[in-house]
Amino acid sequence: MNLQYALLKDTSWQSQIDWQLPDTPFMSFAFWQALIDTHAIGEQAGWLPIFVLVYRTDDVGHKATIDTIIEPVDIAQAVAVMPVFVKNHHRGEFVFDHAWAQAYAQYGLDYYPRLVTSSPYTPITGQRLWLAAGETLDTNIVKMIMAGVDDIAQQVGASSWHGLFVTPELAKLAMSAMPAHNVSDPAQITHTEIEALTANNPILERQGCQFLWQNKDLLQDGKPFTDFDAFLTTLTA
Repeated sequence: MNLQYALLKDTSWQSQIDWQLPDTPFMSFAFWQALIDTHAIGEQAGWLPIFVLVYRTDDVGHKATIDTIIEPVDIAQAVAVMPVFVKNHHRGEFVFDHAWAQAYAQYGLDYYPRLVTSSPYTPITGQRLWLAAGETLDTNIVKMIMAGVDDIAQQVGASSWHGLFVTPELAKLAMSAMPAHNVSDPAQITHTEIEALTANNPILERQGCQFLWQNKDLLQDGKPFTDFDAFLTTLTA
């Protein structure tokens, strides 16, 4: 069977298949439903979600638009889903690419809209897609997901896609699925280099530094903090 992708705006697919338990509560369906219900994500919030659903099919051809699935999708054959947000700002990401925006503006290019895959408002490294029960993430699935991302980018005229706080596993598979380049200083990139990078659709790895506080009491005796004062005491100890 072949892998194909569909671009979906709603979350009806969640209840139609058995999904693996995510590695972080910030990828639980309950958390995402809360984001939707409180309008923390959505077009008005500047976080327009589109879901790239990868599924198995006997069909070879494939056509899809964001608003309409031209060919019928058998949700029961879904293997993975990755959220992609269409954004015109950087808010709620905890990591910023203003240097890229400035570089584009310097050469008269449009940086917005841009595409972002993340757990909104959450600077926690973790899983950034949902896998169906019994499935294992591999290069073939990631290649199909990236094809869906590229399709979205072309349809909305996005400049780029950003996977934020992704797991090392997903980063490695994404870089294996597409040509990789390293740019040390986006602010110094030339117009010719921007055009070359855009034409080649590469994955660029961007590294940052996080300061993490651990629950020492939990690590030592298996007990969590009793209250916020205990948390502050541990931080200052």
